[in-house]
Amino acid sequence: MKQLKETHSNKMMKLILIYIALLILGSCNGQTSEQVKHPIEKMKLINKKNDSRINFLAQKYQINGFSVSDNLKGDLYPSYSYFEKNIGAFSVNFIGKNKQEQYYWNINNITGYFSQKENPYKLAENSKEIKKILDSRNEKYYIIASFMDIRYIEGLSKETEEYEVSKNAIEFIYLYENNRWVLIKTVKESEIPENSLKFFEKLILDYHKINEK
Repeated sequence: MKQLKETHSNKMMKLILIYIALLILGSCNGQTSEQVKHPIEKMKLINKKNDSRINFLAQKYQINGFSVSDNLKGDLYPSYSYFEKNIGAFSVNFIGKNKQEQYYWNINNITGYFSQKENPYKLAENSKEIKKILDSRNEKYYIIASFMDIRYIEGLSKETEEYEVSKNAIEFIYLYENNRWVLIKTVKESEIPENSLKFFEKLILDYHKINEK
């Protein structure tokens, strides 16, 4: 009887050890799954957060035409803008990748865009010509979209679509890179300078520095 009792105890002990081992193994497998799962979920979350839901380059957003800054002073660059009450307001800006390309749009450049004999103010609004030039040398430009969500727009007129911007308005700055719009900065609307070429240029430079590391 004593031998049988000991044998039964040994069996019970083995079963307990096996059960504990299975628990530990299951726990380890679960932990491994979590370690694999979390970075993927985080990556998806980041991509979803950082990628724009709007394709700012869509033809329907270009209906107001391309233009160069209307005051024709300072650092000029081509852009177009769009507003829709269900989306918000944004501008799409074409920033030369080097000083030579940026200087092409300078009002004083005797070989640049404004070297034509036509009235410079008309040239600044010549959407077809501006788009034609950009299409022929698009690899020389960064494309930046500055987007303001509709929640920051107040006092919208149904007749004229004129509006005011709330004091706490935020602009979301996107860079078009690798066929997608990537959020590179959120900034208060009041902090964006009127002549914004250098501002956009710095944002692009900072973004590339961070992503090179």
